[in-house]
Amino acid sequence: MPAGKIEKGETTDEAMIRELQQETNLENLDMKYYKEVYVKYPTYDFIYHMYHAKLEEQPQVKINLEEHKSFVWKNPSEALEEELIQDLDTCIKMFYKI
Repeated sequence: MPAGKIEKGETTDEAMIRELQQETNLENLDMKYYKEVYVKYPTYDFIYHMYHAKLEEQPQVKINLEEHKSFVWKNPSEALEEELIQDLDTCIKMFYKI
């Protein structure tokens, strides 16, 4: 799942667009803000800003090899079988109402 940090002076929308483009080379998707989820680690806290886009077909993803080794399309149940970063499973379950 594309993700990253908001850079100084960026809005969450700008950061999402930038991260998606940097990591997947996808542009001009009709992104909608969904929700924020607060995550607490023992030494720091952060917020997931969740976005979604309805895709009519699977776009051609060209990953940035400096950011990722590979990618694969998975449905939500398959994604939950993966080793995910903390609380990403909660976000998937929340969005897809699993």
